[in-house]
Amino acid sequence: AGTDVQRIDETIQAVMAELDKLRTTVVGEEELQRTKDLRKGRILMGMEDSRSVAGWIGSQELTFGEILTPEEVMDRIDAVDAESMLMLAQEYIREDWMSLAVVGPYDDEQRFRDQLTF
Repeated sequence: AGTDVQRIDETIQAVMAELDKLRTTVVGEEELQRTKDLRKGRILMGMEDSRSVAGWIGSQELTFGEILTPEEVMDRIDAVDAESMLMLAQEYIREDWMSLAVVGPYDDEQRFRDQLTF
């Protein structure tokens, strides 16, 4: 996402705060349900033409080695619970895995590296 050059530090800090929240706080049931509904809606909207269906089938085969129907994927989405999300966030949102791409008039790389901490 683009951000004003003057607000780059504020933006990085906001993203890091949200990532920290994901790995330390159980998401609320309402937010979890809203996210599930959004994801399932996007799946259904993406199946509106034959080209999209072909893309779905190809990506399923290449990614998983099997073709799951949209209904099967939506069932899996529905099976996700807040505790599982927290556990995965704690496993994958880690400082030692952080990376950042910045495009702009910046010459102090360490300035950004120092902000990739919780």
